[in-house]
Amino acid sequence: MSNRGESSRSTKRRIAEAALELFKARDYDDVSLAEIARAAGVSHQTVLNHFDTKAGVIPACAEVFSEQVAELNLPVTVGDPVSIVQVTCARYEIVGDVNARWADIAPRVPGLETLIARARTNFQAWLTEVLGDLLPGPDEPDERQRVLVGVHAALEVHTWRFLRRDLQLSQADTEAHLTDLMLGVLTRHRVQPTTQRRRSR
Repeated sequence: MSNRGESSRSTKRRIAEAALELFKARDYDDVSLAEIARAAGVSHQTVLNHFDTKAGVIPACAEVFSEQVAELNLPVTVGDPVSIVQVTCARYEIVGDVNARWADIAPRVPGLETLIARARTNFQAWLTEVLGDLLPGPDEPDERQRVLVGVHAALEVHTWRFLRRDLQLSQADTEAHLTDLMLGVLTRHRVQPTTQRRRSR
């Protein structure tokens, strides 16, 4: 029984990994269950047995995708905007295209919106950690959240895709622009008087 269960998990993992590689290269609608089965070296029915539908494969793909991102393990200097941007862009060079594509199709793929929301929450948690003292203190919770959201928007994958893919800027130029955006958010917090911030809320 244990061997059967291990074999099932192994097959499910192989299908998820094969599907992820296809989804990385092409749009969700352009990938069929039959192609996923061929890429994984299993039958079409085996994919259905494990996942029921193509949409059912996505959560397993997302799990593999999260592991791949975690394995990048890129060092970042806490409190250094340039380092934070460089690490973010280095990740996007590897996973940014599929990340943005999945965010785009999330409204029409069951279960994907939840996964995207979780990924955004995790990104904000990482930003909170690496920004350190650049964020307003806990005595200003509203301002702290405003700055965090502003930095998130500056470094959001679609902002990166616009610069890197749509405008076809180099990685270095993309990093420079994202650093400018991030510093703009942080500078506004530093120079705006506390009383003015309170009035604006």
